[in-house]
Amino acid sequence: TTQGHDNVLHFIDAWEQDCTLYIQTELCELGSLETYLAGYGKLHDRLDEGRLWKMLSEVANGLLHIHRCGVLHLDLKPANIFVTDEGRLRIGDFGMATRWPRLEAQSNDGGGFEREGDREYLAAEILVGVYGPAADIFSFGMIMLEAAGNIVVPSYGEMWHALRNDDFSAVCLDSYSFVLVNTIRSMMASDYTTRPSIEALSTMDPVLHARAVMKRTRLDRLGTSKMFKASAFAAEGPGFLTEILGAEVVATIQPAPAGCVPGDADMDLGE
Repeated sequence: TTQGHDNVLHFIDAWEQDCTLYIQTELCELGSLETYLAGYGKLHDRLDEGRLWKMLSEVANGLLHIHRCGVLHLDLKPANIFVTDEGRLRIGDFGMATRWPRLEAQSNDGGGFEREGDREYLAAEILVGVYGPAADIFSFGMIMLEAAGNIVVPSYGEMWHALRNDDFSAVCLDSYSFVLVNTIRSMMASDYTTRPSIEALSTMDPVLHARAVMKRTRLDRLGTSKMFKASAFAAEGPGFLTEILGAEVVATIQPAPAGCVPGDADMDLGE
């Protein structure tokens, strides 16, 4: 995007040289969400719920913009979500993307329509040629499941099929609210017609509340840190989870494991 959307990688320039197309984008100095999840997955049991809601809010905001532009990403995964030097999340790598709905000329070009991203995050309906926004929602749900459960996402086998048939028994989500767990499950529903749209996800009360808190604190940096307080990687203020979920829901959440990343401290992304 050349419009500077907060959660989509910024396009700068493109040119052809020696029969090769070059695309220049902004530099996201802190790498990708994949690097972050892998590094912290080795050191901690899981993320606290507040950070997961901030992560969901940022990625949903970016995907909403992409879908409203009439584009399917079709390769959403942590490696394609980049982290700016301020800890903001930006969706990038549109190598598998396509316009949606397809133009009539494209639909009748006789060349077929095949787009398959990484199997780890691939919606099952893609394998039988069914494409649509719901495929991106499934991939998004898998990203959230990976972050919440601190799992290695399978590329084949029994667990691969289980996660595409509404069976999450292999993933421990006990220390999260039923609201977050049900949201992830709905995003990964085997019946793709029942998955929430990105508009529905973006207007969920917890997402709206999280976004409001993040907007309120966006320009409030923590001490000498360059990281925005709105970042999913930044410390949360007192009562953040209660503000976005409500006291009654928070009261039902089991205590986080001892190895959980604490919510009251910034995460060092330089490791």
